[in-house]
Amino acid sequence: SATGDLSAQNLANVTTLTLTGDATLPNSTGDMPGAIDADSNAMTVAASADLTGVTVSNYGNLTINAGQTLELTLAQFKAFTITNNGTLNVTASGDLTAENLSTVTRLTLDGDATLPNSTGDMPGAIDADSNAMTVAASADLTGVTVSNYGDLTVNVGQILDLTAAQATAFNAGTFTNNGTVNVSATGDLSAENLSNVTTLT
Repeated sequence: SATGDLSAQNLANVTTLTLTGDATLPNSTGDMPGAIDADSNAMTVAASADLTGVTVSNYGNLTINAGQTLELTLAQFKAFTITNNGTLNVTASGDLTAENLSTVTRLTLDGDATLPNSTGDMPGAIDADSNAMTVAASADLTGVTVSNYGDLTVNVGQILDLTAAQATAFNAGTFTNNGTVNVSATGDLSAENLSNVTTLT
């Protein structure tokens, strides 16, 4: 059991850390315990860390300090009440239609995924890691930074807005447009592949 500033502590050999009050977590991923029972207490991330390998229970509030990066699973992200002053990255796959990922800096896909149901629920960036994405509800991805593109499917009746660069990158894989894909662009488009675009404005 512990509380307070644990930033200088190496808890790597601790099976379960139980918080008896608010705490600042250890300064590196390698110093984290195997599990944290937060007992509804608040945790602060004052140094970049990866908690995806840590089993967390009885979640409380979580603050990520400015300049720091935290990696979480989707389940952890949903369970914490998060104040993100730094960078928050989440790894997930599967059906994300009901998820609000608007406070996530970067979503990394570890398998095929169906994207959130609205533009406002999208993360700031998506690293597809060559996995397939499905758009099951109309959305605008022009403000989302996409990398490591995989296949893309737009479901029937849905509208997707992309940049010309995004459309070209998705066309490098299997781009299945069963709905409507709109692109707004200007300038030299000679290198772009807009073959699956419904309307170019």
